[in-house]
Amino acid sequence: MTKEVEMEVDDNDKVAALKFASEVDKMVNRELKEGEFWYVLDNKWFQTYKQYLQACDDDMVNNPGPIDNSDLFKTPEGKTLTLKENLVENEDFVYVPAELWTILVNEFELKLCLHGTKQEIITAQFSQVTTLKELEKEMRKLFKVDDKAETQLWACGSLLNAYDPSEPKKNDDQTLVEASLSSGAIVTLEVQNSDGSWPSSRPRFGAIATRSSKITPGLCGLMNLGNTCFMNSALQCMSNTPPLTEYFVNDKYWDELNVDNPLGMGGEIAKTYGDLNKAMWSGLHSFLSPREFKQAVGKFSPQFSGFQQQDCQELMAFLLDGLHEDLNRVKKKPYIEIKQEIDKRPDSVVAAESWSNYLKRNDSIIVDTFHGLLKSTLVCPECDLVSVTFDPYCYLSLPLPVKRERAIDVMFVPARPLTVGPEKKIKQVIKICKLTVPKVGIVPDICNAAARAINESKEINGFTVNPSNLIVTEVNHYRLTRVYNQDDSFSSNADEIYIFEKLDDCTALPVYIRRVKGEDSAVLFAKPFFVNIKQCTYEALYSAVKNYVETLMDEPGFTKETTTQNNDGDEEMGAGANSDNGDTTSNNQVNHKTPTSTVTSASLSPETASSSVSNTPTNSATEATTSAIAPTATASTAAAASGDEKESPMDDKEDGEVEGEDEPFTLRLINSFGTMPLGKISKDKPLELGSKTFIAADFTKRFRIRSIDNEETMLRMNLQKSTSNVGKSHNLSECIEQFTTTERLGEHDLWYCPRCKKRQQASKKFDIWSLPKVAIFHLKRFSYSKYWRDKLDTFVNFPLYNLDLGQYLINNPKKEKILYNLVAVANHYGGLGGGHYTAYGKNKETGTWYHFDDSNVSQASEDAVVSKAAYVLLYLRQD
Repeated sequence: MTKEVEMEVDDNDKVAALKFASEVDKMVNRELKEGEFWYVLDNKWFQTYKQYLQACDDDMVNNPGPIDNSDLFKTPEGKTLTLKENLVENEDFVYVPAELWTILVNEFELKLCLHGTKQEIITAQFSQVTTLKELEKEMRKLFKVDDKAETQLWACGSLLNAYDPSEPKKNDDQTLVEASLSSGAIVTLEVQNSDGSWPSSRPRFGAIATRSSKITPGLCGLMNLGNTCFMNSALQCMSNTPPLTEYFVNDKYWDELNVDNPLGMGGEIAKTYGDLNKAMWSGLHSFLSPREFKQAVGKFSPQFSGFQQQDCQELMAFLLDGLHEDLNRVKKKPYIEIKQEIDKRPDSVVAAESWSNYLKRNDSIIVDTFHGLLKSTLVCPECDLVSVTFDPYCYLSLPLPVKRERAIDVMFVPARPLTVGPEKKIKQVIKICKLTVPKVGIVPDICNAAARAINESKEINGFTVNPSNLIVTEVNHYRLTRVYNQDDSFSSNADEIYIFEKLDDCTALPVYIRRVKGEDSAVLFAKPFFVNIKQCTYEALYSAVKNYVETLMDEPGFTKETTTQNNDGDEEMGAGANSDNGDTTSNNQVNHKTPTSTVTSASLSPETASSSVSNTPTNSATEATTSAIAPTATASTAAAASGDEKESPMDDKEDGEVEGEDEPFTLRLINSFGTMPLGKISKDKPLELGSKTFIAADFTKRFRIRSIDNEETMLRMNLQKSTSNVGKSHNLSECIEQFTTTERLGEHDLWYCPRCKKRQQASKKFDIWSLPKVAIFHLKRFSYSKYWRDKLDTFVNFPLYNLDLGQYLINNPKKEKILYNLVAVANHYGGLGGGHYTAYGKNKETGTWYHFDDSNVSQASEDAVVSKAAYVLLYLRQD
């Protein structure tokens, strides 16, 4: 039997064909990987195929016909086909990947070389008056065909009794004599494929797979041309939208083609879609190949030209826009000035004017069927100017009512020390909190969550934490790597998060704790912190730093050390110097007892150079193992490895500096990383503090501070658990309500206020003013941001009948019901970057729901239509 392949080629397809040829070369030449399936293809056939792609000629002289690999095989012996020896790659054959092989077989079919054997051909005797029905029944038994499978008979290349699901086979009662079957005739039994197609079916290349039997109109599958399930899903949804399908099936579009529209596509989208749509509803095809439509779409939108998976809703939006422009009844569009409505005219007047202006430029079957009107209200946060516009819409993208949240651990540092332990010590407590915050949010989201959790815990000595007084920072070892502003977005890959509290009417300044190592260097050796001061004086700042440091110590007071000399002549800090607190450990361990001077907290002040000294013997060897001031002092080793302990230069002494033998630390201005001193802070000069001022408290080598008890000061507090939305279901009504709620514009999506004459982060609200005949709802399951990508598999319940959209219409004072019925659903299964699309459609002829999965079409129950895979919903108004 000769298999014919047809294709209509237009000169405009040449570019698309050349692009596809390039895609083919890339697929063939890519590197083979373990586990992939590749196929052997005759090189002569392949080269003819490539010439055919590049020629695009009308006489089809280069059409390669069905795939023919017969030249690669030896003469068959029995059932075995053996490749010829000494075949050379790229001369006799090429390897092609599975995805290309599938495309080629779908487009050209595979030429079958049938070599009968004694096992494959059965000889049987029949009476001349045996009917075809009896012959078929006997052959089914001989070949052990499943009872549920459909079959039909062939002889001499002719179909004897074509299968028709709607009626009995017409020729079943014919006898063998009447069917012209004489002795020795070969009769073939053809078994229907699982997808409803037949092995003998002959699809047109790039167009339609023809069938000889009658199919219910609209129940036509679409072949997957290579990751085109997204396109097939969108086409099936459009096909099951009655107003649009009736328009194309009845050929009304020919009278409205606008091939001269500069915004259109020369009528090609409308023509190729119309041809495909009519074929799908002709009742002649169980499945079609939408290749011509795909070529037309790829020609005008390169996004869809290749074989990568794309978004079904984006293809649907492109198709509706393309059909609108190709069928726009307005041949010459007038210029219309768009004005922002700030004069507060009645909404009804502005809406009618906006819709009228829109129709002057846009008038098509798409506008008649799918377009409605939205009211958009913007309010300036500075001058309260209200701007109202009315904009047409073709579909509504609905946010899912699911808070995209994540749990984070933060360290909360209150501004006031707490009384802890049985000894009622005054300690600076750091609370480790687990917060639930939006995955994509701004700093106030974290502040609000922290304040709410701390206040509910009632552990801050009765004080209430104000979220506006919280400073969010990132800390890496001993450094502040970032201090957030209130309008900053919050990163999901942050370092340790420390939240510091600022007191009302105070200035909060970040402070680094450093240890002086020599004449010209110092190292960080403790976690940074913020101090609150009301007066910008040296005395206030010094006192605040000293008091804060003392609340971190297990015992108040600072220890004055006697220094020794190491072999290199470097001065050590006595017993307080070791590898755990950030200094370099000497090889000469101090093992003897040395009298030390303890400066009490009462005697230490910037105004007093003298000290109340008490000589107390101290075991230097024991105290050499004490930790530094940082709550996590053991991190100093890791800090050194990461460069946190790199020595920073010290500035030269200046006049008026406050530094003496009995003062434990000196205050300096420093850069934000705590590495570069910017100058000493003088007691005799007024302080000039800015929003980016950083302070360093440099402890001299003659003093050390006693260790802190990590377990006592790091109190753990578990906040309320994150309320996960996984497994929760929501209604479509919730999605629509969330769509119409007021929201604030993003920091990168500002609105220009005509009154303020600048861009503002205004509040915005959408309201539905008018409804179309067919309402399309896009459920926003895919979310993208700078830091993350996600798909929400939340189950959204939606009605199949009587969806009342009148309740959401603001131009409906009597709240009259406006009811809609579901007609189609596009589904997405799987995750980001892949997955699979299918569709459900309600056949307008039978009123029955069907599932469309590429070329497969099957009846579906109403319960199956509503699932968590639903992605795009199409509703038809009850007129």
